[in-house]
Parts: sequence; structure tokens; C-alpha cells
Amino acid sequence: MSAVRYIFNTHGAHVAYVKNDKIFTADNRWYGFKQGNFVFLKTRKFVGYLRGDDRIVKNKNELPRPWHFPPFEPFLPSRPMLPPRRSPMTRLPSEYEDIFETAT
Repeated sequence: MSAVRYIFNTHGAHVAYVKNDKIFTADNRWYGFKQGNFVFLKTRKFVGYLRGDDRIVKNKNELPRPWHFPPFEPFLPSRPMLPPRRSPMTRLPSEYEDIFETAT
């Protein structure tokens, strides 16, 4: 059984989770995948980075990165237990944007 990593937005709301390098939204839809700390949509478009504070952010000034392998649509895992809400996180530098900023 693989571990689940919960993803939060800057406001502290749980917005997604990572299991087996696949990213699923909080309502259990496949969002994309990660390679290292690079995050790609299921359409293979580069989105941004998975940070150590469990946020996915993009650099507004950066060019897109290529993907390295085509993703296969995964079987939807059973939804993990919901984590508790976190306290709001520190603001990001101006060139970065939380891709789930508006999700609460």
C-alpha cells in the first residue's frame, strides 16, 4: 500500500492528494501526475511544482517544461481519509502563484 500525500492551498484547505505519483482532486478526480517535484496535468501540460509545504505552485515567468512519458489513466483509488484543515500558509513570492488558490 502506497502512502498518500495531501495537497493544500495557501488558505489551508485540502484540495488534492498524491498517490503513486498520480494527483487526484479532493473529490477523487484524476488531475495529473508528478515527476520529481514537477507537476503535469493529465493532458501532459506542465503546471508547476510540488513544494515541500504541500502546495502546487507555478512560476508565472517560466516557460513550459516538456514531459518525459505519456501518462496512463489510472484506476481511481479509494478516497483517503480527509486531513484536518491547515492554518493559512505564508504568501508566495510575487513571481509564483498557487494553482489551487481559489479552491476552498
